[in-house]
Amino acid sequence: MKTQQLKNNADLNWRIYHESQWGLGKALNVKVAWSNYLRLIRFHFHITFISVPLGALFITNGVTVSLIESLFLLYVSFNILLYGGIYTINGIADIKSDEKHPSKRKRPLPSREISVKSAIAFSAVLLASGLSSGLLLFNSSVFYMYLAFLAVNIFYNLIAREIPYLEIIVNCVTHPLRFLMGVLLVNGKVPYLLLSAIFFMALGLVGVRRSLEKDVRGWEARKTLESYSDRRLLLLKLSACFAILLVMVADASISRAFYVATLTLYLALAFGPDFSSTLRRSLVTVWTR
Repeated sequence: MKTQQLKNNADLNWRIYHESQWGLGKALNVKVAWSNYLRLIRFHFHITFISVPLGALFITNGVTVSLIESLFLLYVSFNILLYGGIYTINGIADIKSDEKHPSKRKRPLPSREISVKSAIAFSAVLLASGLSSGLLLFNSSVFYMYLAFLAVNIFYNLIAREIPYLEIIVNCVTHPLRFLMGVLLVNGKVPYLLLSAIFFMALGLVGVRRSLEKDVRGWEARKTLESYSDRRLLLLKLSACFAILLVMVADASISRAFYVATLTLYLALAFGPDFSSTLRRSLVTVWTR
């Protein structure tokens, strides 16, 4: 009888251990699944949101609690929800080329960690949440910017992405739009010349990105990169630099020091990778993750 009791206890302990391991495994699977969905939102690209508070601060005289609250809500509504949905759509469109890329193939969609069907549903939820929160939380001008971003990205995915140089231009448009969103958030006057300078700065930097993307084995999977020779991309960077200088001369409403700082930053990012291997590797890592 004692032997039978010991056997029953052993069986009970084994079942408890087995169920605990099963529960732990299930919890880990849920954690991994959510981690993959969060990767679709591409938080490492969210540095671009800095243009929004810069646009707001360019207009306002100081930082207020109300402004901080508005910027935080805008970050969640626009950058996490709306753009999370847009990045997911981009990820779906990039599956075939990402599968052939040594680092991008580890992303959730090309690695099949997340199915296309699940990604579409996830994107739809994010886009709906972003649009509805944008409509409820902000003025109509800011909400129209939501629609503008959505339209630009739809145009990019359906038409522009496979057309050399047009895809660069469409990529650049979103950068001055972010700055403009910050201006509209505080109901400021639109600085058209400054927006054009931001566009030209983005134009040169996207040229840098296309150049650095060719550093990674498997870049041929993206057919448009074949159209960009080093000479053409250098010409693009120099032309953008010249355009920024012209805007600086033409825009008397903004301090020259501001434009000098902008131009200095542009030169460092546009030509720095040619002289600094550390900067080059860092930018390659960020842009090809």
